[in-house]
This record gives sequence, structure tokens and C-alpha cells, in this order.
Amino acid sequence: MTRSLITVTTCLVLASGCFERSAGEREAARLCQAYARSFAEGAALRCQRGDFESNLRAFRAAAGVGQSCERVHRVRDPHELEEYCLPWVSGQADCPLFDDPRAYIQELPDACRGQLLLQGDG
Repeated sequence: MTRSLITVTTCLVLASGCFERSAGEREAARLCQAYARSFAEGAALRCQRGDFESNLRAFRAAAGVGQSCERVHRVRDPHELEEYCLPWVSGQADCPLFDDPRAYIQELPDACRGQLLLQGDG
């Protein structure tokens, strides 16, 4: 009994490897990371707005997804995100949008809106 309690306590404190994410959550994190990379590519590489890593961090912070997208538990429409949103973000979004987060959010196509559903969002 004591050993089990220690194991559970250690898992809760360290939160590393004790609780596996579901396949859906792993796919959501993968798509979130792809979204973050697309944003960083569009901003840094195509539009010359800072460097890739700083844009990657900015996306993660603004979206509230966590360092490795661990807060994302589901993607609204994975096909729409991959087929329409990611290409728009990395290759078609007007460069000035990367300078103003509010303008960026207002100009998002429907394929990008509300895609990353965070823990606690329902």
C-alpha cells in the first residue's frame, strides 16, 4: 500500500510518463505543433518578421497551448486544418497580419478559426 501511494504521489508531482495521452490527444498535439511551425514559417521565413524560434514561442504563448502543445486535447476539424489552414498561414497570409495579433485573428479564414481546443474548453 505504501509503495503504491509513493508511486502515485511521484506521478502526480513529476507528471512524466505515468499518464499516457490518448491517440486523439497525441494527434491534436501533432497538429498544434504543425500549426505553430506554419505560423513561424509564414512570419519569419516568408515575411521576415523576426526569427523562426521567437515566432514559434510567440504562437504558443498567444494560443495558450503550452510548450509542446500539451494543453490541446482536440482539433475541431483536422482535415480542414491540414488542407486549408496550414497552407494559408505559412504561404498566403498577408505579412502585416503577423505584426498585429488582433488583425491576424480577425483575418483568419474559417478553416483556421477555433481549431485548437484546449483542456477545459469543453
